[in-house]
Amino acid sequence: SSLKKSPLPVSSSMSPIAFTSRFESKPRFPFRMSRSLPILSTDRTHQDEVSDHEQGDNESVLIRKQLQRGTSEPFQQNDFIEGCNDTSRPSPLSPPLDNNTLHRFSWMKVRASREKSDELKLAKESRISMVEDFNQKLECIEQKKNETIALMNTRLQERADAIATLQDAAEVQNETISMLWMQLDDVKHLINQENGEADATSELLQVEIEKLKCEALRKDSKLKEVDEAVDAQHKRIHDLSQELNYLEQGP
Repeated sequence: SSLKKSPLPVSSSMSPIAFTSRFESKPRFPFRMSRSLPILSTDRTHQDEVSDHEQGDNESVLIRKQLQRGTSEPFQQNDFIEGCNDTSRPSPLSPPLDNNTLHRFSWMKVRASREKSDELKLAKESRISMVEDFNQKLECIEQKKNETIALMNTRLQERADAIATLQDAAEVQNETISMLWMQLDDVKHLINQENGEADATSELLQVEIEKLKCEALRKDSKLKEVDEAVDAQHKRIHDLSQELNYLEQGP
């Protein structure tokens, strides 16, 4: 009778909702509720809450949240999180949340926190695996670089030995050419002294001089070839040194 004398204020867009202690009678909701959504009971045990939590049953929480709002707004994707963190005052028509429901909210918050922790752990393990793979690649590159440098050093040593051998041969050729030129000078001096001798002797001497000249030219040509080979080896050493410096600087 007191309710008839002083009814609770209800907005024009809402209709009164009839509640029972255990939602046994069919309430008149201001929105159309899906048959697949169960009604949240107030006499559930802790084991029931844990079982629903493990099965991912969040529909009861969404129903209670919509009952607290007292509106017919459609559910949003973040209704579950907002329902767990909602600190607004409930509607005067909504019953207060019992301990089981609050405990269920806590379980769902813990589950969301654990899922977030698992995601972070997987991301950390993935990052560690990427770093290990990168370190292995760096080690392979470093090993290949060291092997290449060792090979280049061996080749440089071989080139240096070959150049030393060519230089020794060039020195021997220079000494031979010097001796030939000295012999040629001696022959010329003899020709000048014996200029009055017979033509036959002069012709023989001239032939000998031509032979010596040809031999000298041949030796000179061979010396030029040796010099060109030495220059080519010097250029090769210079190129190999630049390549070695590039490899030592790293990729």
